[in-house]
Amino acid sequence: MGTIEQLGRLRVCHVASGDLWAGAEVQLATLLCELRKDPSFDVSAILLNEGILYDRLRASGISTQVMDERAISSVGLAKQIYQFCKAWKPHVVHTHRYKENCLGGLAASRAHVPVIVHTVHGIHEALAGWKNVKWKLYSVIARQITRRVATGLIGVSLEISSVLKRDFPGLEVVCIHNGIQYDAAAETNRTVVSREGVGITGQAFVVGAVGRLTSVKGIEYLLQAASLLVREEKVPSIQVVLVGEGPLRTTLEALAQHLGIDERVLFFGERQDVPRLLRLFDVFVMPSLHEGIPMALLEALAEGCPVIASAVGGVPEIVRDGKDGMLVPSKDPAAIAEAIQALYESQSLRARFRRAGSERVATAFAASRMATCTKEFYVDLVNQASAY
Repeated sequence: MGTIEQLGRLRVCHVASGDLWAGAEVQLATLLCELRKDPSFDVSAILLNEGILYDRLRASGISTQVMDERAISSVGLAKQIYQFCKAWKPHVVHTHRYKENCLGGLAASRAHVPVIVHTVHGIHEALAGWKNVKWKLYSVIARQITRRVATGLIGVSLEISSVLKRDFPGLEVVCIHNGIQYDAAAETNRTVVSREGVGITGQAFVVGAVGRLTSVKGIEYLLQAASLLVREEKVPSIQVVLVGEGPLRTTLEALAQHLGIDERVLFFGERQDVPRLLRLFDVFVMPSLHEGIPMALLEALAEGCPVIASAVGGVPEIVRDGKDGMLVPSKDPAAIAEAIQALYESQSLRARFRRAGSERVATAFAASRMATCTKEFYVDLVNQASAY
């Protein structure tokens, strides 16, 4: 293989599941859209499921094909990815999550793809029972395959990249923060969503959260905080809006009823107009138990939401406590309630966080910056591979 100057357009193929539309999928769509803008890159994607990610990539003009994991065995998927690599001859195959890392990494290695990159989007949440057994098995297999086939690893936070450097000392590891796109023209022209139109009461103080309704998101602590504020009449007009779907929805609905705040909690389910909804929030709360670099948090800051977030994972790399928002300990409803009350009582503090948060994202977490760092990593790895 020649040097990067001799290769012409760099062919990069991403392999992802595409079964969800969550932070990792949003980040992948954003990255591919940015890479496509560079004429020196030819990008494509292989997804294991049709869904929102597939629709977004196709709508953006990115060559995308689905190898349906529901209809094809793991061996069959690996074979098809191998055949694609032999035909298209990518210089880089970039995988996401465990299954794609294993199947895509093995297939790409067998097809002699020069560079194989894997992104780690977060530390896996704690599971119970058979799910935990399966996760441990997958993680052991993925770890062994990564050691054998990967060229480089990307951690989306400093915490994750430090773990990767410790666990994979023989591989190139970098931290590349997620980035967010912001199209001012599109924002100006988009349809406005009103509070009344989505069922929010007139003078409510809206506290919102966005994310999958799973245990790692810690939504129960936000509900408990809201119940404290209602019971003590600290924020009498509070209304909680939860945007997202997941396995804990029924449990959280029952908890809201048990706490006596079910009439103050709106479950919006999965929505495609999250940026418009964020503009309705007085405060955005992320009470997670762990996060990498959460896209929902970046979106909230970009939209000018005053933010309260758990000081976990990569969150303190985004929000500087007291400057861009407020950080609280995880699993602490009282701390969340105190932070909400402080923002409720101070319009000037909310205004300061709105300005600082949007400026923070624009300077440190722009999609263009993420894409530039990723391209530089690709080029470095391809040049290293060409030296052998």
